[in-house]
Amino acid sequence: ERVDGGDGSGEGPYLVSVGQFRPEKDHTLQLRAWAKMRADERDADTPSVPSDARLKIVGGCRGEADKRRLDALRATAKDLGVNDSVEFHVDVPYARLRELLGGAAAGVHTMLDEHFGICVVEYMAAGAVPIAHDSAGPAMDIVVPAVRPEASEGDEGPPNDASGDDVRLPVGFLATTVDGYADAMWAALSMTEDERVTMATLARARADVFSERAFNGAFIDAMAPALASLALDRRDAILEAAGVRTRGP
Repeated sequence: ERVDGGDGSGEGPYLVSVGQFRPEKDHTLQLRAWAKMRADERDADTPSVPSDARLKIVGGCRGEADKRRLDALRATAKDLGVNDSVEFHVDVPYARLRELLGGAAAGVHTMLDEHFGICVVEYMAAGAVPIAHDSAGPAMDIVVPAVRPEASEGDEGPPNDASGDDVRLPVGFLATTVDGYADAMWAALSMTEDERVTMATLARARADVFSERAFNGAFIDAMAPALASLALDRRDAILEAAGVRTRGP
């Protein structure tokens, strides 16, 4: 693992971003939003963000193009004046990745129109509040219901999602712009501990919809009509081959 950036001043609350250093991940948007959040002046009634808060960007490089992109991101952080509060964790081992996820206040995702967004589910399962892009999989399937900092008054969307969840109990944040992400980052880092734990607990419960246990149950339910006509030994062999049932001794 290589760690670049930061000023070594100690461990404060942090946001984590996990993803390869590919152009579509739009790490530049994360840096610009982080810089705006750090520079914004809020009114006296708005909770403040701890001065030692950090953004930890975790990712891997597939080759020379990704390495050049990473160098450009480091330069951007310096140009924006946030290199003392941004860390780049490169090619971390799995155990370290789990530590970084487990200690994060929130997880940041900025990819436009990602088909699903498994890293967002991983944030939620780890107890990190998700701050994801308001498009495609994260918006339609994962971060439901959500707080949208960019939404105009009266434009918060339907009161309930398809599962009947109440929008007053959001599981995370969705944004698309620098301003929206900056506001979401501010909100995630200025929450009280009770507020953060409440949202993170709801997010973890939402992530369970995508668990292996949930998949296995849904698969068996979907296959039940077809399997009902098969002989017992043949049915169990099919389920075992699909990885959703293991034969007993």
